[in-house]
Amino acid sequence: MELKLLNVARSSVDELREDFKDYIKARRMTLWTDGHPRYRQMQEFTRRHNSMDDYTAFFDRWTDEEMANVGLTLCYQVDVMMNRYLKHLETEFVTEGGIKERMHAARTGYRHEQDARLKYLERRVAEQELTITGLRKENELWRARYNELKEAMGA
Repeated sequence: MELKLLNVARSSVDELREDFKDYIKARRMTLWTDGHPRYRQMQEFTRRHNSMDDYTAFFDRWTDEEMANVGLTLCYQVDVMMNRYLKHLETEFVTEGGIKERMHAARTGYRHEQDARLKYLERRVAEQELTITGLRKENELWRARYNELKEAMGA
């Protein structure tokens, strides 16, 4: 489900990116690329600022061209982040498996722990039963001895 939603988000960002490009072209604005004097400055700004509050102060000051280029750059940066996250999810899936596999592993791991605990407790019960049997025999011997001494003293 997470992968599906992430791909839907990526598609939406891709559509928005195309809309920004169309907007810039339709109005004969300059698309800021690597050679543009403000390109690097804009990229640095958008990398360091990821809250809407960081941009609201500029809404009244920036031109349509500036806003469109910043929006386009943010779309590219969001896409890069989503691709990295997808790669992370892919690695996680390969190393840890999908949710069903992880749930199965957790469930069987829990069962193995419970089985091991049960075997330990069964072993301890058997040991305790042996100890109790030995103590009962020892108690019988002492009781017999006591009764012998008691008879010897009373006779």
